Amino acid sequence: MALVLFLFVLPKVSNNNAGGGSSEVAKLREELEARRKALSGINEATNVNVSPRDLASRVATDSAKLSELVTQLQAAVGRLQNELKMSQTTVHSLSNQLAIRTSESTANTGLRQQLDSALKRGDAAELELQSLRQQFAGAPTAAQMEALLKERDSLRSRLNSLGKPPSEPDSVSAPEEPVP
Repeated sequence: MALVLFLFVLPKVSNNNAGGGSSEVAKLREELEARRKALSGINEATNVNVSPRDLASRVATDSAKLSELVTQLQAAVGRLQNELKMSQTTVHSLSNQLAIRTSESTANTGLRQQLDSALKRGDAAELELQSLRQQFAGAPTAAQMEALLKERDSLRSRLNSLGKPPSEPDSVSAPEEPVP
C-alpha cells in the first residue's frame, strides 16, 4: 500500500524537480501493474472482462465445433473422392465402349450422352472437391485439435485452481530500501 501511495505522490514531486526521475517512476509503475496483474491472475493475452470459466467454456465449445466441422469436411472430401474415382472409372469405361461401338450409330449416340453425363458429373465432382480442399485448407489439423484440447484441459485446471480462495496478506509491507 505504501508503494502505491509512493507511486502516486512521486510524479507530483518529480514534476517540480527538473531531474530525469520520470523514467524510474514509469519503470516502477510498470512493475506495480505487472504485480497487480500477477496477483489477480490476469493474463495479458486474455480480455479482462472475460472470466476464466467463460473463457474455458468458450474454448471447449469452439474446439468441439471445430472438431465436428473437421470430421464433416473429412467425410465430405472422402465421399467426393469416391465419386470422382467412380466418375473417372465410368469415363474410362465409356470411352472404351465408345471406341468399340463407333460403327453403330444409335449405340454411339447413347454412349456419347452417357459419356457427356459422366464427364459433367466428373467435372462437377472435381470442382466440388477443389472447393472443399480450399475450405479444408483453413481447418485445423488433428495435431492442432490435440493442442486445443490440451489448452482446454490446462484452462480447466487453472480454473479449478482459481476457484480456491487465495490467502492474501493483511497489509503490503514497505520496500526494504527507500527509492530515491
